[in-house]
Amino acid sequence: MSSRLHICALFVLVVEISSASSKLVIFDTDFILPPGDDGLALLLALQSSEITILGVTTVAGNASTEQATADVLWLLERTQNSHIPVYIGADMPWVHKSSQFAIDNYGEWYSDHAPKPPPGGFAKKQPEVESASAFLVRTVLDNPNQITIVAIGPLTNIATAISQHADFTENVKELFIMGGAIANLP
Repeated sequence: MSSRLHICALFVLVVEISSASSKLVIFDTDFILPPGDDGLALLLALQSSEITILGVTTVAGNASTEQATADVLWLLERTQNSHIPVYIGADMPWVHKSSQFAIDNYGEWYSDHAPKPPPGGFAKKQPEVESASAFLVRTVLDNPNQITIVAIGPLTNIATAISQHADFTENVKELFIMGGAIANLP
């Protein structure tokens, strides 16, 4: 799917979420700078008075979890939303073997290198100590049928939360995902 289609799909998602009464939302993202599809979705959500973002959870995908975390902290600081907590999530998929195709097409998601500094340097705010999956489970179980999860990266944090608590899935109000993949495999 092209970036243009991703952005259109995410715009529709944010409009759909914001058209209802106020929603409590957790963003699960493999965010990177410059902001692309995930960044646009987060920026749109930050502008909505009908969405309360309870937290952002990061996951390896477009780049490493460390890079996603550094970049989303930077964006939240620059948009004066440092009050939104950021939780570090899965740094590797559950089942995936690194291949030359993955390395060539998906960059350094598998890397444990220190993140590159965003423009102007790293954010002052640090990520939370609690893991992304623990935050997801705690928040959903403390607010049964009230939390909407917008999972716009790999679903590893969601799978981990499901595996950690049997009641997690039945207590999530809504789960929006940006799913699907198209690849020309050799």
